[in-house]
Amino acid sequence: MIAFINAIVAAAGVTLLAFGVGAELLLALCLGAGAAIGLMTIFYLYQRLRTKGMVRIAKPYGSEKSVL
Repeated sequence: MIAFINAIVAAAGVTLLAFGVGAELLLALCLGAGAAIGLMTIFYLYQRLRTKGMVRIAKPYGSEKSVL
C-alpha cells in the first residue's frame, strides 16, 4: 500500500522535473502518468512474487488454504 503512495510521489517528481527542464505541460503530465503506472506495476509484481514465495514456504507446515 505504501509503495503505491511512493509511486504517486515519484510520478509527481518526474512531472515537475520534466516541466522544469522545458517540456510542454501535456508531455510532462504524460511522463508522470507513465512513471506512476510503471512503478505501480513493478511494485505489484514484486509483491506477488514475495507472496507466492511465502505461500510456497508455508505449505510444508500444513497451510493448505491459500488465496493465491
